[in-house]
Amino acid sequence: MQKLKDEKLRLDNQQKQKIKIEKQLQQIEKQKIKVEKKRIQAEEQRLRDEEEQKQREDDLKVKEEKLRLEFLEKKRVRHAIQDAKTEEEKLKSLEKQKVREEKQKIKEEEQQLKDIEINKQRSEEQRLNEEERKLEYQEQKLKEIEDKIKVLETQRLREKEIKILKEADNLRIKEEEFRTKEQQEIGELKELRLKEQAHKKREEELRLKEEELRLRDLEEEKTRDARITEENRVQEENERIKEWERNFDAEQKRKEEQLLRKFSESSIKEKIIKEEDIKEVVVEENKSIN
Repeated sequence: MQKLKDEKLRLDNQQKQKIKIEKQLQQIEKQKIKVEKKRIQAEEQRLRDEEEQKQREDDLKVKEEKLRLEFLEKKRVRHAIQDAKTEEEKLKSLEKQKVREEKQKIKEEEQQLKDIEINKQRSEEQRLNEEERKLEYQEQKLKEIEDKIKVLETQRLREKEIKILKEADNLRIKEEEFRTKEQQEIGELKELRLKEQAHKKREEELRLKEEELRLRDLEEEKTRDARITEENRVQEENERIKEWERNFDAEQKRKEEQLLRKFSESSIKEKIIKEEDIKEVVVEENKSIN
């Protein structure tokens, strides 16, 4: 009986062990399926991560290219603005030179018309300066608005890209490099513009000084010419007065001679008449006596 019990217990234990083993096998199989599922999910996630990484890299390249193009466009615009300002200053300088020449020409021709024209030109120049200042102010305000829009756009892009720290850091570094280059170039352009302005200012001062010397020489020459003209006029006037005096003296002498001649002729005639009257009286007396 004990052996039967032991055998039955052994068989029961063996059956339980088989059931346990089957359950373990089922559990292991489920675990394998779960692990395989997680492995597939991990592989899919890895593929998705690689695709996202590739997409981020492509986006980063596009953004870098966009930054490079924006930098080149800003550079082109700055150079265009600089060239336009240089050309504008050149035209202004030529226009000022032309105005000065016209003013001088008008001054040499007629002082009164020159004053009127100068006042007119000054008024026009003032109006143009005011118009230019207004346009520059509008341009500055529009540029400030444009800069604000660009700053807002940059902030939006940074907020959008902040989730990707590594790419954002690289992008920020590149932006800083471009900005440094841009500031450096702006500084160089500003320094070049200041040098050009100083050079033009010196040239303008030299031209003004030469113009002032020329006007001074012209004024001195006009003064000398006026003095010579006045001296010639006085000399001619003296000559005319002397000629008039000579003619007057000659005319007076001629009149005196004519008057003396008439007086002499009149005396002779009176003497002849008196002699004839005396003769007639004598004849009459002789007749009376006879």
